[in-house]
Amino acid sequence: MKMGSQQRRCMRLLSLFNSESGQSIVESSLSMLMIITSALALFELCMLAYTSGALSEAAHEGLRFAIVNGSDAGVSASGCSTSSPSAVISTVTVAATKYNLGNASSMTVNVCYPATGAAPGSLVTVTVSYPYTPFTSILGFQKTLTASTEGRILY
Repeated sequence: MKMGSQQRRCMRLLSLFNSESGQSIVESSLSMLMIITSALALFELCMLAYTSGALSEAAHEGLRFAIVNGSDAGVSASGCSTSSPSAVISTVTVAATKYNLGNASSMTVNVCYPATGAAPGSLVTVTVSYPYTPFTSILGFQKTLTASTEGRILY
């Protein structure tokens, strides 16, 4: 049985739709898009974890300064403040700069002596807040990271 010219044309047309010449390019580009997106997301997650750790370490260094220096830390009364004691806030800022924390000036440090001021045996709490902005600017994502630590004044 011979094929007619109409059937041959239909077979040729169908063979054009069965061609796989561009399939590998499309699959490769989609795969690369997924790999690059995953790599950027992993990088951003690592930077977020690093920033959180650096913020926590800066709060610990400020607490250590407040614990060791006690009444010499610049506190005259009990309570929480963002402007006093400046020595503890300065210690936290220097520590954050040491850890290459992006913009340390946008960090908020809150030092709290809840009970009787800075007398030995009193509690002191250092809370640090930092607005984290991602490096890859994923759809305007911004998260405020907070680290808080508490201890007793020794001297």
